[in-house]
This record gives sequence, C-alpha cells and structure tokens, in this order.
Amino acid sequence: MWWPIGTKVVLRNLTKGSQYNGKNAIVQTNVMNGRQNVLILDTNKVVAIKPENLGVISERGDIVGFDSILASEEFERFVNAAYGPLRPDQLQLRTSLVEAIRKGDCQATAALSLQTGKLLPFHLTYEQSGILTSVLDFLKRCEDETLDGVLTVVNGDLNTPTPWIEILLRSVESELSCTLQIAENIGPLVSCMCADTKRLFFKSNKHWNEGIRSFVSLITHMISTSINSTDKRVVNTLLSSHDGLLECIIQWVHWKEYRPDIAKIISAEECGLIYDLARECTVQLMKDALRNGRDRLAAIGSTPLVNKEYDPNCTTSFVARLTVGLIRIKFFRIATPTTSSAINTTTDTTTTTTRYFSSSR
Repeated sequence: MWWPIGTKVVLRNLTKGSQYNGKNAIVQTNVMNGRQNVLILDTNKVVAIKPENLGVISERGDIVGFDSILASEEFERFVNAAYGPLRPDQLQLRTSLVEAIRKGDCQATAALSLQTGKLLPFHLTYEQSGILTSVLDFLKRCEDETLDGVLTVVNGDLNTPTPWIEILLRSVESELSCTLQIAENIGPLVSCMCADTKRLFFKSNKHWNEGIRSFVSLITHMISTSINSTDKRVVNTLLSSHDGLLECIIQWVHWKEYRPDIAKIISAEECGLIYDLARECTVQLMKDALRNGRDRLAAIGSTPLVNKEYDPNCTTSFVARLTVGLIRIKFFRIATPTTSSAINTTTDTTTTTTRYFSSSR
C-alpha cells in the first residue's frame, strides 16, 4: 500500500511527531523502508511517514486512508485527481483486461500476475473490478475439475493455473482489504496444495509442482501481515478454517531434509525459498502463540515433522526436534515458572528457535 507521488495528503494518527497530525503535505517518493517522504506544506519540511499515517479529505470532509478509498466510491475521484481521467484507449484497455481475466486468457492473466503495485493507472482495484472474484471462482474448482475442463466453458487458453495464485499474492500485497476475502475463499486451493503426497492441482501433478512455491509465498505473506497488525482475523481464519494448513507450514521447513520425493521434483532454489518463508512464518507463529494463544502453541509443538501419509511411522514432533536442536547448540534451558521467568522464557524460546532454524539448514 502506498500513495502515488504528487498526492495531496493529510498526516494522521501519529504518536511520535503528533504535532504533525492534521498537517497538509505532498507525497514525494514511493515507499522506501516502509515509509514515504512527504513535504509538509506550511513548514516546507520533508518527513518520512508510514503510508497508513497518511490520508486524504473525502467529499464528506473526513480524513480517509487508502484502504477506505479502495473499498468506496471515493476511489474513482481519488485516481482521477492523482492520474487524471482515463483516455478512451485506456478505458478500452481496462475493459479488455477485466474481460480477458474472466475468460482465462493466457496473455492477460500472465501479465497481471507479474503486475507489481496497484492497478491505479487503469482506475482498477482487484476487488471492485471483479478480477479477484473471477480468480477465486476459478480456484474453487481446483479439486474436482481439470484446468482444461474449467477453461473450456469460457474458451480460455491459460496453460497453467499458477498465475491465478500469483494474482492473489499481488492483490494481498497491494490491497489489504482483499486479504480476509481470500482467506475465507481458498479452501479448495489449500486442500490441493497441502495434500503433498498426492500433489494434484486441477488433477495434475505438473500444475502442483509449478504452483507450490507461489502458494507458500501467498500463505506466509498473509499470515505475516496479519500477525504484525492489530487485526488477527486473517491468520485466525486461515488456521481455524483450513484443516492441515498449520501442520503444512511446520512441515515445509523440513521438506529438504525429510521429503526427498518433493526435493526431487522442485528445484534447489525453490526448496530453499520455501524453507526460508516457512521458517520465518513458523517463528512468527510461535512468538504470537507464546503471547496470545497457548492452544496454538501446543498444536505447533505436537505437529509431526513429516506428513503421516508419507511416513506413518514418524513419531518425531516439531517440539522434540526443536528441543534436540536447542540442546545441540547449547541454548536450551528450563526456567522456573514465575511471572518474570515466564516472560524470560518467552523471549529465550523465540530467540533460540530462530537460532536453531538458522543452524539446522
């Protein structure tokens, strides 16, 4: 989420630098290290502000943030002000793009899956344009139908469903308002991609192999964004509504070591990326569980390192492996269960978990 350069904004909800709240400014840069430089008009001072601490004046006279704009009638007015009205050729391109996505057009879908940032120059959002709904509707059929069967109905020529997962990732990266809708509607996708012994996506092993990295990127990004915000609905929805997802995240970390069948069919680069994403996600889940949800912590700890369908005899749980690792690197210790030591245990456990992951790669 970021504001286009040149946008007239109002600073808001600042704790440090609260003296700038309500000040008018102009955006001067894109996001750098999570902030955008803005020029405060009445002081001629440039400050770096998080995009969520910027807003614009709506037609009602109140200050609204970017997510509110994307989900309201303010969007068209805002984009017109930032980019100017659409030319006839741009309007035609917008109409053609949306229609092509709905029809499963290979070129348009692939191009959109590579699109970084918002679709503001086209006066589009993934949600309001219907693109998000179309992609989710396609993916809901991934368990029971082939890709060819799905596309025959709409005369589409897409040759792999991976760009649909990439479009979901692009949308959650740029429109936070999309994230909960995606979390609530990807049940069939989660079921297919978490079934890592069958490895069927639209009834195809090839499509599963092609799509697994994008799926891991999507899930870990959604969880990370939710955990690091005050709104935990997305992470709670993902982990409570989709059976097996939490176990999969833990097991992704150990694929390279314990799943030669998977390591053989995806590249070493992909295996390494999946490890990195899953490791970071697992650490974040443990930190959050230590603070907010002991039931989830127990679920993480009791997860077997390998899918039981692959190895029914696997008796090593995540916590057992973690404990062995911590002993090996001489960081493990037992704290007295007092209030202060419980806090220290939380800090020590998350710190040593990170060190363990780093050493066990």
